[in-house]
Parts: sequence; structure tokens; C-alpha cells
Amino acid sequence: MMLGQNKNYLDMIPDLGFGSMLSDGFVFRQNFQIRSYEVGSDQVVTTETLMNLLQETSINHLKAIGVWGDGLGLTREMCKKNLIWVMSKLQVAVDRYPIWYHSS
Repeated sequence: MMLGQNKNYLDMIPDLGFGSMLSDGFVFRQNFQIRSYEVGSDQVVTTETLMNLLQETSINHLKAIGVWGDGLGLTREMCKKNLIWVMSKLQVAVDRYPIWYHSS
């Protein structure tokens, strides 16, 4: 079933405990606990950690909307055609980096 075919598709998404779809159905949110070894000496999360968390969130998003196929975000159709995802360039703008043990 395609997501757009059923207006109540958000009700069909299972709670995986790995994040959740927001009520608009276009935004996926996931919270993480930042560990001490994921920050620099300034207690700010490293760029490597931030990219890892974004990758994990994107995979959990694919699982939540039902397009997770043969692993690493491949859809069933991609597997049939022997296709893979390739990221050639990424630009991320960060307003505020997460801080270890930050309360807000």
C-alpha cells in the first residue's frame, strides 16, 4: 500500500520505540542520549557523532514508514533492480550543537 492511498496511514505506523512521526506525517523525530565519549573536551557533540545520529534517524524513519527493505535503507523495488543509495554530497547547517548533560 502506498502511504498516500490511506488518509489515516499515521495510525498504521507501529511504535518501534526508535522515534515517531509527528502529527503532520512529514516529520520524524527521534531523541538520543549523548554519551560522554561522543563529545569533545568542550562537552559539545562531535561532527562525526552528529552525522551518525542523523544516519540512524533516517534509517529508523524508513522503518517507521514501511519502506525499509533489505537493510541500509534499501526499498524492495531497489533490491529487485540491484540499486543502492549513494550520498555524494551533504550540507548540514547546525544552529546549536548538542551538549553532554545539557538540561534544555
